[in-house]
Amino acid sequence: MSNTHIWCCKYNSDKLSCQKVSSHFTSANGLTHNKDYSKIFIADQKDIVIFDRDASTNDLSGRIELKAPHFIDNVKYDQTTEKVYGGTINNLMSVLKHKFPEESDELISGAVEISQNNDGKWEAKEVLSTSKLHCVSNGLRMHNHLVLGAGGIGYEGILVCPVVSDDNK
Repeated sequence: MSNTHIWCCKYNSDKLSCQKVSSHFTSANGLTHNKDYSKIFIADQKDIVIFDRDASTNDLSGRIELKAPHFIDNVKYDQTTEKVYGGTINNLMSVLKHKFPEESDELISGAVEISQNNDGKWEAKEVLSTSKLHCVSNGLRMHNHLVLGAGGIGYEGILVCPVVSDDNK
């Protein structure tokens, strides 16, 4: 079931013109770009969709779909690492059943990192998983910290965690 689209809108004086630049998303729920706007990243439930963007026309091409390890909510490009980060909801059904949860192993959220490996292939990997904050609506990297945010009834808060390199795990 594909029911959402990506639009490019331009304002000219008092006129707004919009064109559909991509379709076939289940529930697109986050959009970011790389430093030079040549790549567009879209969070779509358990997919991260990556496009090449034509700067002169705003057309999107070269659709790549990555499977996220969990339901991803929003994405943000980090200029320091040149990677994309997003918040994850690891067990959406538990979140929907428990409006005011206590800390538990059932209700886990986290962060995912999207980057290119040494071969130039895109990959998404989980970089944080925690029961300290539920229903994360965004995850981003700020220097040497991952920051998760949650909002809404029963799910308010911000969690700041130091980044642990692979060498220190």
